[in-house]
Amino acid sequence: MGRFGGFRAGKRFILGGHTLVGARPVESIADLDYTKAQGIWNMQSTMQFPKSQAPAAIELVGTSSVFFGTLTCPEMVENDVLVYCAFNDNAQPSLPSAFTEIHSGNANTVGYAWGFKVMGATPDTSIDVSTSEAVFAFALRGVDTINPLDVTPPAVATGSLTGRPNPPMITTATDGAFVVAVGFLDDDNDDDADAPSGYTLIATDTATGTLVAAYRIMVTPGATDPAAFEGIGSDAWVGAIAAFRKAY
Repeated sequence: MGRFGGFRAGKRFILGGHTLVGARPVESIADLDYTKAQGIWNMQSTMQFPKSQAPAAIELVGTSSVFFGTLTCPEMVENDVLVYCAFNDNAQPSLPSAFTEIHSGNANTVGYAWGFKVMGATPDTSIDVSTSEAVFAFALRGVDTINPLDVTPPAVATGSLTGRPNPPMITTATDGAFVVAVGFLDDDNDDDADAPSGYTLIATDTATGTLVAAYRIMVTPGATDPAAFEGIGSDAWVGAIAAFRKAY
């Protein structure tokens, strides 16, 4: 039995690719609904790419940072997800328009905010940062654009007046979740900030304090509890964590 691919809902299949039913690839024509009166194979209208075209994992495709002025976004394509992180030593930062908040607040003079936006057909190229704060953004490819977060609500931890940012534990729900840990450190400009053990550094930025992020890909669902971010600074801090769900 040959494979099929390409369709119009309720119409005729075209030979030459993978057979699809709804949102999943199928391996046999027996999985399809044959309508005798029409003499065609029918299927639901919802479609995702065949498994052979799905990305092996969520990819980090670019980062950028700014202290004040215009943030130049990483180069992106449609359906990429831009994650925006901001730290302010005096007040809670604001997220750009159309971004979905993950966490924000002001704890022990640690003003923090981070969120994300799924890119449309014309991805963002710049963001205005109108206040003096540490800001960076990074782009992810291969995130589920319908349910971008694998765990809701994401977790956040507020520390004491000393120490290093220590994000809380999170337990992912699906294979391939991309876990992002973010640290916000008051006052200390720590250029030596680095990822916790088992995580990979995404970016750091400093402006009367330190903003730092790292990631880990969870091949299978489970719990991950990152240690504190490494470095030399010690002050009031906030640690946050979230997991992005892999597409397909």
